[in-house]
Amino acid sequence: MVSGKTLSIAVLSGKGGVGKTNLSLNIGYALHQNKSKVLLMDCDLWVASLDVLLGVAPEDNMQDALLGTVPMSEVIYPVAPGFDLLPTASGVPELVNMTEDMRAVLLERLSPELDHYDYVIMDTGAGINDTVQIMADCGDAHCGHHAGTHLPDRRLCAD
Repeated sequence: MVSGKTLSIAVLSGKGGVGKTNLSLNIGYALHQNKSKVLLMDCDLWVASLDVLLGVAPEDNMQDALLGTVPMSEVIYPVAPGFDLLPTASGVPELVNMTEDMRAVLLERLSPELDHYDYVIMDTGAGINDTVQIMADCGDAHCGHHAGTHLPDRRLCAD
């Protein structure tokens, strides 16, 4: 998912409840405190919760951008200067089971926004379904509970 100088990090695990969302948020916040521009992407399409942890209530989400009802630039929610959130909806079947065409549209609409950031942190859902795999493939680096750093083989997350 790299665009220019943007580094993307996917946080993933085959298990739920291991702290992926907290780790994603803390990585993003630490990078932001280091003066980096950060986009947190809530890619947990079953139980989106980055907005809850951040104490924000965005009006729009990834589904709106995917459907084309709201431009991606308006869906991205500014938490603080240089620290933004791309929220998603929870449990929406069309998002959870995105087709290849839908994923291509999402990435096409997201790509122009990436140049604004030094880092994109992707908080994925539990498991190893197709959407999690696609998000993992988009990451330049992977953090998971098996290795804590780069996971070159997605099967390591399949528990």
